[in-house]
Amino acid sequence: MQNIEEISLNDIVSNRYQPRTVFVDEDIRELAESIREMGLLHLPVVTKILGTTKYEIIAGERRIMACRLLGFSTIQAIVRSHPTLEELAHLALIENVQRVDLNAVEIAKSIKTLITDFGLTQEEIALKIGKKRSTVANYLRILQLPVDMQLAIMEHKISHAHAKVLLSCPPDNRRALFLKMLKESLTVDKATKLAKKRDSDQLYYKELETRLQRHFGMRVEVSGSKNRGSISLLFNDLDELDVLLEKLGYIAHAT
Repeated sequence: MQNIEEISLNDIVSNRYQPRTVFVDEDIRELAESIREMGLLHLPVVTKILGTTKYEIIAGERRIMACRLLGFSTIQAIVRSHPTLEELAHLALIENVQRVDLNAVEIAKSIKTLITDFGLTQEEIALKIGKKRSTVANYLRILQLPVDMQLAIMEHKISHAHAKVLLSCPPDNRRALFLKMLKESLTVDKATKLAKKRDSDQLYYKELETRLQRHFGMRVEVSGSKNRGSISLLFNDLDELDVLLEKLGYIAHAT
């Protein structure tokens, strides 16, 4: 059940499950100008908080922020009767996904909340937000990235597509590629090609390690890039060192 009411903006509070953590001031200003010229075309949706005079936002926080910027004291809103906490969470996510793109980290965190707090499956969430289950799974994978990489996504320094490229890399290569993305503003295509090249290099180095370990009979580490690298031969005692030197064709002479 729902109806339209005129509500004081002072009585409206944010949705506790609001997925959007970044509100761009310029976007709010542009929305405010649109509302000033054309009025509020889509009413926000709120629900009354039981036992108080306050209303919690279900959908439309940006519109409410824009109206506050315009100096409105009241606003018309659709009042929805007592949704469950789960409904509050997924309705806030759906609203933001459908109206204005959230960044990928915000979506991932909201999906995780629906899973951990309400026990929803990836399939159920996919149905609620109109996405494929594989898309939901890919969003969740973003939370595997280090905090600074997630922050770069939230600040639009790299895109969701760039994040997918990072996740396709072995963890040892990920940071170098991330820093190159930031420094050189790599396109997704260039980042993908570089990631594949690094994968190829690392595969070659791993195969070389195996061959050298078999040849020397001891642990070998190979690392590097196209232009430089290193090979480390690791021995446990002087006897192993003597064997290594002999295989290298070096004869140690007592002094």
